[in-house]
Amino acid sequence: MLSLLKKTEDALASVMLIAHSPGTETLALTLSRKDGTATEEILRERIELKFPTGALACLRFAAEHWRSIEPGTGKLTDFIRPRDLSD
Repeated sequence: MLSLLKKTEDALASVMLIAHSPGTETLALTLSRKDGTATEEILRERIELKFPTGALACLRFAAEHWRSIEPGTGKLTDFIRPRDLSD
């Protein structure tokens, strides 16, 4: 999935990857910083605990080109599980 992400056209400001486990949680944990803020660490712990079907991990990168994204360079900004959504 990372190789596909790196092939994204730079004209696109955001991308949504939809995939199946265990690839989604592995990619989210691989790309997110391990020494991030306290909030990022809490989100990482939630992903490590369980990445349920339908969950969404949001990451932000300071890179100018998709091809320059590397493991540990993303800021984990949110992790939303279906049960977190209200009716």
